[in-house]
Amino acid sequence: MADFQGKYNGEQIEQLLDKANDIDLSKYALKTDNAPTATKLQAARTIALSGAVSGSVSSDFGSNITISTTLANFDASKITSGTINIDRLPKAALERMVVVADDAARFKLTTATAQVGDTVKVTATNKMYLVKDDSKLNTEAGYEPYTAGQASSVPWSGVTGKPSTFAPPMSSATVLGGIKVGYPTSGRNYKVQLDSSGNAYVNVPWTDNNTTYNEATADTLGLVKIGYVSNGKNYAVLLANGKMYVNVPWTDSNTTYTQATSDNLGLVKIGYSANGKNYPVALDGNGKMYVNVPWTDTNTTYTNMGAATASVAGKAGLVPAPAAGAQAKYLRGDGTWQTPPNTTYSNMGGATSSAAGSAGLVPAPAAGKQTSFLRGDGTWVVPTNTTYGLASTTANGLLRQLNGSTSSFMRGDGTWATPPNTTYAVANESTNGLMAAADKKTMNRLIGVNTVTTLAHLPISKRSITVTLSAATTLSVQSGMQVGEELMIRCVPSAAFTQAIPNSGDYVSMSGTSITTTANKPFEINIWCYASGKYSIAVKEQD
Repeated sequence: MADFQGKYNGEQIEQLLDKANDIDLSKYALKTDNAPTATKLQAARTIALSGAVSGSVSSDFGSNITISTTLANFDASKITSGTINIDRLPKAALERMVVVADDAARFKLTTATAQVGDTVKVTATNKMYLVKDDSKLNTEAGYEPYTAGQASSVPWSGVTGKPSTFAPPMSSATVLGGIKVGYPTSGRNYKVQLDSSGNAYVNVPWTDNNTTYNEATADTLGLVKIGYVSNGKNYAVLLANGKMYVNVPWTDSNTTYTQATSDNLGLVKIGYSANGKNYPVALDGNGKMYVNVPWTDTNTTYTNMGAATASVAGKAGLVPAPAAGAQAKYLRGDGTWQTPPNTTYSNMGGATSSAAGSAGLVPAPAAGKQTSFLRGDGTWVVPTNTTYGLASTTANGLLRQLNGSTSSFMRGDGTWATPPNTTYAVANESTNGLMAAADKKTMNRLIGVNTVTTLAHLPISKRSITVTLSAATTLSVQSGMQVGEELMIRCVPSAAFTQAIPNSGDYVSMSGTSITTTANKPFEINIWCYASGKYSIAVKEQD
């Protein structure tokens, strides 16, 4: 190429280039040589960008090219000029003030309007909150209220617009505030005063009373000593922090109750359905029992009494109101207030042997008649002799004088005598006598019936027992059955269940170890004491 350029000047080369289509340049230059200008590259080349901006393009550059780029791992510290639009920044990177009307609006905020670090102002309360958890914007847990810190120290002279005086609020039971002095003492209410230093005090006039106390008694308050040694159920008084107490050792006793019956205290259920005039027992909010009886007030408005006539009876009612001026009158049967007719009575009329006396006042006894009695003829006289003789077999009379003996009795002949021996022995099979207590107890057991709701600890005071069962229970009897005694027990189950029959220890079952009951189908149990503390059991269900 150097030889070629040496033979032609620039103008000649330009002429030759104009005829380039007619020249085979391969005869004059090598393919590896550089051309000063070209319309495109003989071989395509790839341009690649790396770093914060990446992208590449492959071209022979015969025309303009565009490189598609991607921004990645951009270092924001490299930005030294220009303005970034706020919309380009993440909302969480900004501390913003969000203003809402009230707390209800605050709890409706979402992360679209408020995020961690934002401040929320509530107009209704003038309170401000820092958003500390934007997943709980609908509760107080998402916010932290702003509190004012301590202000910097400011001299009083530097405070502008301060009042010359401060009027504190009036003090009350709930408000700290000012008070006035000048109250006039009234009874035991004493005034508050101020000393020369402005300190408040109350001057209460009082006199020391003797506060020396004697030992306390059942009737008098006084002093006591501690140190008593517990004796039986008398327990010592102790002190704790100067306060007196008594430590009473006790043990909970069994408080398991069965269903209540007409004879036994016990438990009851609620839930009864009203039936006619039988109303259910219910519980109030404090667990107290009551019965709600529906009833309607009947008319309790009464009219005045109905007057009686000569032929018609009156009617019950209110007493008619007496008119003014009738204060000395009386209510008559015809319902009017009247003055009674003359009720002045004369003395009684005395009876004679042939004529009856007449009603009247008792005649006044004269002085000296204090031992006299009113006789049927209307006079006060001393009764005739009323001295009686001793009673006899033919005549009434007085009882013979007592002889002072506590073992003598009045006999039919009128004399005091000691009865023959009336001490009787207990009757046996050959001799009459008194009934033994054990025999009376056995006799009483044959009459009557005990009613229970469980087969446990069956009572033995009656030979017959009726049992209402709602579920299976244990089966046992109270102690004290005599050898040869038996219990006849009729059971009515309200449900089907399997009732165990004891067959070990003191009990021997003649009917297996259990019975499966049918609801409302009775079965009977016979328990016979065949030896002291030993029992034989037989069970039979109704066929």
